[in-house]
Amino acid sequence: MTTLAARTEQPVLHSEVVENPVEDPDTDSESDSEAGDDEYELDDEIIERATFEQLLQMDDDEDRNFSRGLVDDYFTQAEQTFEELDTAM
Repeated sequence: MTTLAARTEQPVLHSEVVENPVEDPDTDSESDSEAGDDEYELDDEIIERATFEQLLQMDDDEDRNFSRGLVDDYFTQAEQTFEELDTAM
């Protein structure tokens, strides 16, 4: 478990998330390109996959405006919280 004092990295913004299909070593490259836009590389230590998938399912459009707004707000709030913690220390 990472403590607040040990945390030095900046949060990854949604615009920095790589939207590459998850690679399956049992498939060839042709079928990898057909995996679809709904599969992303996620670091399971940072993002809980089930929760992230549920957020994506809430979107009615392909632009993902609903979940994009939630992610933007989350990182804005997280950044403000860390700044407040730094100030308090």
